[in-house]
Amino acid sequence: MDNNSNSKMNELLKQKNEYKKKIIEIEEEIEKLLQDEVNNCEHEWIKEREPGQYGELYNICSKCRVDINLSFIHR
Repeated sequence: MDNNSNSKMNELLKQKNEYKKKIIEIEEEIEKLLQDEVNNCEHEWIKEREPGQYGELYNICSKCRVDINLSFIHR
């Protein structure tokens, strides 16, 4: 490869790493916002069943959609 190709490759790799860092920052911010939503919710628990003949039964909040164990948000 010539110098032009190497510099273009390095530039693209640098840009790729910057995008990866930005995606991680966005995912962390989303997680923080979801956690704040769950922590500030006045939960109203309901039962929901998965569709299908043997669908599993879940207790979830009708407002923030978190399960009763506060471990998973059903969106």
